[in-house]
This record gives sequence, structure tokens and C-alpha cells, in this order.
Amino acid sequence: MFSLLSDHRLYLRMWLSQVISYLGDGITRVALIYLIGKSSSHSLLIGMVIFVQLLPTAVLSLVFGPLVDRFSKRRLMVFADLYRMIIVLCMAAFAQSPIILLVLLGLHGIGTALFVPAQSSIVPSIIPKERIPEAIALSNGTASAMQIIAPAIGGLFLLSERYDINFMVNAATFLLSAILIWSIKFEEYLHHKQKKSGYWLDALTGYRDIFLLPILRFFLFMMIPLSFVIGILNTNLVSALLHHFHVSPSHFGFLEASIGVGAILGSLLGPKWLQTIPANRLLWIGMMFIGVWMAGIVPLNVFVHNWGDFPLYTWCTMVGVLNALVNVPINSLFISIVPQELRGRGSALMTTFSNFPMMLGIIIGGWYADVIGSVYATATSGILLVLTTCTYPLFQGYRQLSQIAFNTERSSIEG
Repeated sequence: MFSLLSDHRLYLRMWLSQVISYLGDGITRVALIYLIGKSSSHSLLIGMVIFVQLLPTAVLSLVFGPLVDRFSKRRLMVFADLYRMIIVLCMAAFAQSPIILLVLLGLHGIGTALFVPAQSSIVPSIIPKERIPEAIALSNGTASAMQIIAPAIGGLFLLSERYDINFMVNAATFLLSAILIWSIKFEEYLHHKQKKSGYWLDALTGYRDIFLLPILRFFLFMMIPLSFVIGILNTNLVSALLHHFHVSPSHFGFLEASIGVGAILGSLLGPKWLQTIPANRLLWIGMMFIGVWMAGIVPLNVFVHNWGDFPLYTWCTMVGVLNALVNVPINSLFISIVPQELRGRGSALMTTFSNFPMMLGIIIGGWYADVIGSVYATATSGILLVLTTCTYPLFQGYRQLSQIAFNTERSSIEG
């Protein structure tokens, strides 16, 4: 997996920019969740951090998708980084105001809505198809490694009560990331120039073409229940740790880091398993186990009472492992299915189909947690995911996904 960095120098620079920006984002995320989470015990308010972060990407990705297919991805990514740098600097000035932080977080998401489709559409253009799972795993593993380092650093900043430091560091990382991306010259990997129709007609035509592909249509709708349940988990996990298990600020950061440790392990296993296990089956197995593991939070309180925080770290680590095992096949399959000329719009559509259900899960999960408690809300949503996932093998689209292979001997879409 790490040989990608020596074999493909353009990908190396992209990866370095990811390392830098993920570090800053992780430090800021801990501060945002902690500051807003401690201001209220309501799960719904805590979930608003994730909700506001997802809202711009869910709404604006469909608008920005055609931009990625039309213009220089490098320029779009640099602009998005500099824009987010300015927003994070504003966060530093309002670190003690949770409401203003939520507003700024929403504005920050506008830059992310532009950056993510551009970044995703570049990967298949600079590395061979059979190495896409490795690139996805390395990207996920990098983000996960930063989940180990960044929350630990962010937790130390929280102890000093200098919350503005978290945001200042993140602003600096956005600037460094923009400089790195600007140094990359990959215009030659842009799609060949062709006569363009009107912007909105081009967008609608691209999204229509994606929905006309049965395998893509099934894949997008398959993501809805998974994203919905992950939204519930994201909302209630923070509430459970802070208000049910009463973890301290330092432990909160390290528990976030343990999820990153698990995600690294899952990212290392994912590409290897894709060599021998069909991608659709690995995705199905991962979704099933996520549901089962979420239901397992109910007896966790007994183990914590008897053995201290060790069961919490174990549970959070496995959450990271399972999330990574799902993300590797999801992203590898989607990148491989979408035609080259539709990658920007395809990435935007995937973002929308992931974020809207997740946002709905955040709202419903937060409300449901206030009614029955964050632990039981997490468990029941896990059971819902298991029941839904059981039906997938009955669909033709699921069986068509098995025709996509990721290995050096055979890498094709058959049928």
C-alpha cells in the first residue's frame, strides 16, 4: 500500500496535503464537539455539530459536481483550502460562542463541498485501476492515523483552556495544504476538452446518465440505510461517552483516537481482503457487523463497571475497524463503476446520497436518544441496519457488484 507513494509522485503530494489538513481538522473537531457538547447534555445539540458540517456538502455537492468535470481540479482544491483557512481563523475569534461556531462550521462546509468531489475524481486519473483499493485504504488509514494524533493534541489544548489554539493550528494546515496542491501539475490528467453544453443542462444530463446505469442506481440506494444508521451512531456515541459513561476531557480525546487506531487496522486489512473476497460481499459483511457491534453497546456498561475504561477503548477501536472495512469497498466500487467523464458529478451524487440520510439519522437519533437514552438509541439503530442488510443479496444489483474485481490478474467489469 505504501509503495504507491514511491511509484506515483503526484499521489505522494496529494497524500502529504491530506496528512497536513487531516491533522488540523482533527484538532479542531475535538474542540468543536467538546465545546458544544459540554454546553448542553442534549444529544440533538451535540449532533448538530455533525449535521451542520454535512449540510453544505449534501446540498451543494450537486451544484459543484459539474465544476469538477469542467475546470482544473488543482485550482478548485487550492481555492477551497484557502477559503476554509479564512473560516477557521474566524472560529478562533469566536471560540467561546457555540452558536457562532455552528454558523461558521456551516460556512466551512461550503469549501468542503467543493474540495471533496475534486479530490475524489483525481485518484483514478493518476493511478492504475487495480491499485484504487490501496489508494482508498491509504487515504482512510491516513485520516485514521490523524484521528490518533490530532485528538490527543487537541485534548491537551483543551486542558489548557486555550481553545483558539486548536483553530489557529487548523488554519495553518489549510495554508500548507494549499501550497502543496498548487505545486502539483496534473492538468494533463484532466478530461479531454470537448464542447460544453449549458452548466445546468450538463449537470442534469450527467446525473441522469448515472441513474440510467442499474448497478450505480442500486449502489446509491444501498447507501441510504447505512448512512442513516451511521448518523445515529455519530450523534449518540459522543453523548454516550460524555454523559452516560462520564469520560474526562483527556479520555474523550484518547477514545476518539482509539477509533482511529481501529480504522488503521481496518484500512490495512481492506485491500488484502478485496484480493480474495468479492467487494460486494466484504461490504455486506462489514455492514452486518457494524449493526451487531452497535447493538453490543447495551451490555458495555456492565463491563465498564467491572473493568474500568478498557471495554470502552475496545468497543471504540472495533467501531473504527468496521467503519474502515466498509469504506474501502464502498469507495473502491464507486470509483470503478462511474465512467471517467462523470466522476465529478458521480462523486457529488455519492456525497448527497450519503450525507442526507446521515443528517436525517442525526436529527432522529438525537431526538430518539433524548427519549430512551443514547445507548439504547445506538443499539436499536444497529438492529435496524442488520435487518436491512439481510435483504441486499436478494437484489440483482448486489449480484452485479460481484463482477468487479480488484487484483493484478483480473480487474474488469463483466456482463
